[in-house]
Amino acid sequence: MSNNNNVRRDEDSALTSNIRQLIKELMAEFLGTYMLLLIGCSGTAAYVLNIKGIPNKPVDYAGVNYCWGFGAFVGICASMAISGGHINPAVSIAFATLRRFPWTKVGPYILAQTVGAFLGAATAYLVYLDQINMQHNLEPLRNHTELRAFGDALS
Repeated sequence: MSNNNNVRRDEDSALTSNIRQLIKELMAEFLGTYMLLLIGCSGTAAYVLNIKGIPNKPVDYAGVNYCWGFGAFVGICASMAISGGHINPAVSIAFATLRRFPWTKVGPYILAQTVGAFLGAATAYLVYLDQINMQHNLEPLRNHTELRAFGDALS
């Protein structure tokens, strides 16, 4: 009887350990994706909000690319040791397709990456919200050809 209890405790402890490890991996993916989107979207916002008539632009077009590259670097460094540094659902799916990653973890990884991406982009948006509002007060939204093209593509 006591042998059965020991086996059950070992199984419970292994399950708890696996769940803890998965939570660590999901938090790493969340953080890595959050950093990627925060840094990348911030660089893009700095460029887009300063392209018209402002001297000494803080970011040029190459700088936007550097921001995205640096964001990927930071995100991968933050998550590589714990979760493998996927920070992108396509990478998780590709690894699972190549049988280098278990399919059972793909869904939770994608969820963590999506939430991290949303919150990273939302944080960048909140950081630049005053500049966005000021830009829209100076130029009505209808003058933004990029936004009109995006709307046309959606319709």
